[in-house]
Amino acid sequence: MDYPETRYLPAFMAVCAEGGFHRAGEKLNLSQPAVSYQIRMLEQVLKVPLFERTPRGVVLTEAGEMLRDYCSRSLSDLSALRAQLQSGEMRARGTLKIASVSGFGRYVLFPLLAAEFADVRVELRYPTQDDVIRFVAAGICDLGVIYESKTSSLFDCSPLTSEELVLIGQKGSQRTIGGLEQVSRLPSSPTTRANTSSAAGCAPASANRRPSAASRISRSSRK
Repeated sequence: MDYPETRYLPAFMAVCAEGGFHRAGEKLNLSQPAVSYQIRMLEQVLKVPLFERTPRGVVLTEAGEMLRDYCSRSLSDLSALRAQLQSGEMRARGTLKIASVSGFGRYVLFPLLAAEFADVRVELRYPTQDDVIRFVAAGICDLGVIYESKTSSLFDCSPLTSEELVLIGQKGSQRTIGGLEQVSRLPSSPTTRANTSSAAGCAPASANRRPSAASRISRSSRK
């Protein structure tokens, strides 16, 4: 794609900075007619006048002011980009999409990401466990966190962390005390088996797009 007007922009910006064609020519080592020609060609390409000639010099038109501001922003962005490229600070940009069951996602994963991965762009959502699995399997999310390990050909699943759940009751209540003692005598009941809650991380089996991010989250969550 050709943008012929770009070749005339240095002359345009020089006239803006110097306030006249003659001084702009001196700055660019061009004659005044050469600068005038480039400005005239730029105006023809854009189909708008950029300068008004006055006895005291040239003044930007409204269109000229818009073009000057646009060029200034573009040059500033280019300078920043050049500095990043030269310093080696450029990083791959993208969004890591994570789906997590609500409790773990809101109170464990979100603070972890905010504290230790502030430089990573993350989209975090809190659907139901079934939707977490569906989002990861369909490629809607890159990673998912659920409360129980699953086996599937659509994604890989590995233990992430565990958290302790504590049973409490009203202090001094015979009903509470009896209830606690009854629960403690039933180690094989579904209630007592749930005294710890495990979280498992899952990712698409065929998509290893961000394995390093997944491993970093796993390691940090085990702290």
